[in-house]
Amino acid sequence: MIIGFSVRNFRSFLTEQSLSFKASSDDSHEATHCVATHIGAVPRLTRTAAIFGPNGSGKSNLLLALRTMREIVLHSPSYGETELSDYYAPFHSGASRGSPTTFSIDLLLERTRYRYGFSYDATRIVGEQLWVYGSHKSQRWFGRQFDPVMGTEAWMPFSSKFCGPREMWRKSTKPQSLFLSTASRLAAGQLRPLMHWFEHQLDIVLSSDMAHPNALARRLHDDVFKANFLAILRAADFPVADVRVIEGESSARAARAPPRVADARPSIEFMYAHPGMPPVWLDSTRDSSGTQRLVALLIPLLDGLEKDRFVAIDEFDAHLHPVIARFLVQVINDSTATHRRVQVLLVTHNTTLMDLDILRRDELWLMETDKTHASRLTALIEQGPRRHELVAKTYIRGRYGGIPKVDFDQYHLTLAARQQALPADKQKKTS
Repeated sequence: MIIGFSVRNFRSFLTEQSLSFKASSDDSHEATHCVATHIGAVPRLTRTAAIFGPNGSGKSNLLLALRTMREIVLHSPSYGETELSDYYAPFHSGASRGSPTTFSIDLLLERTRYRYGFSYDATRIVGEQLWVYGSHKSQRWFGRQFDPVMGTEAWMPFSSKFCGPREMWRKSTKPQSLFLSTASRLAAGQLRPLMHWFEHQLDIVLSSDMAHPNALARRLHDDVFKANFLAILRAADFPVADVRVIEGESSARAARAPPRVADARPSIEFMYAHPGMPPVWLDSTRDSSGTQRLVALLIPLLDGLEKDRFVAIDEFDAHLHPVIARFLVQVINDSTATHRRVQVLLVTHNTTLMDLDILRRDELWLMETDKTHASRLTALIEQGPRRHELVAKTYIRGRYGGIPKVDFDQYHLTLAARQQALPADKQKKTS
């Protein structure tokens, strides 16, 4: 599970910004929304974080930072001398243009805590270190730092708790590669839990990602997934009686098109049954954009619930009715499945989710930009909302920040100035 994630000098992030899943002392929804860690320093973690903020404030960039970190962790050993530059996107102005980007993550995996981070620029890995908590004390298993002035790289002593041919792994690590990734490829078994999390337990869904029919088709062959999939659709007031996979060209496509070579992609069909009428199978592409969005969301959400993954979803509420969005949040925090260790990060504009009946105060986050247009991420609970406050109403009024600064008077002043600048014969006559 994620304890926290930090990013610095990446896209709209200039200074370090951190997201935390550490539960506060608030005891509301504790049984359903929190997971006990059995670690004194971090006794509980929250399941959900919902980030609100204006368009262009950097919410999507936080997910891009997570995705970029995962990409470098999984693939840096195969990078050539220039490929790292494809993932270097520093803040757009000032001295930050040449400064390193830094990612760090704090994880709890099977009761072992890992704090891992690295810095990089367009040419190489500048710094990297891993701290592991065996009991209450942390141990730095490995660390490295590049000095750009001297052009040399210094390695900290390896921990005695980190076993294996460490020098061989170090010598095999290229300047543009992470030691974590290189050593893992060379069978460093102690690093396997951390690499497994990046590869199999982290799911990031950006707004540009489209659910391919193959993804849903594969999952629908799993009877448990299919049953849960249909249960959520029906509970969300979609009158779907059944779902099936059509390999190749679907009957619905064939009915409205002349014979041709069968489509290699599978199609998904839903069966709709109404009283007094025979059931009918319809291709899912004929459904509304809201239905298609819900279907696409259910793949990562159900996989996250089943496999205890961390799922980050951009534009969570896109095309969804607010009641459906609230229902999905309730599914994540289902009181009948408190054994789950799933965590979900939601990026949303849906202020009906800013409700202390369905989310805790420490699960609400705000993103906004400062005068330099750099993104700032803050926890709502730091502003002291009351336990039973209508926080959505207070947020809309602008008390907490993280809201667009709309100025209707300025709009009229701009129009008036433009009107006066026109030649007299082109100015609109007003009575």
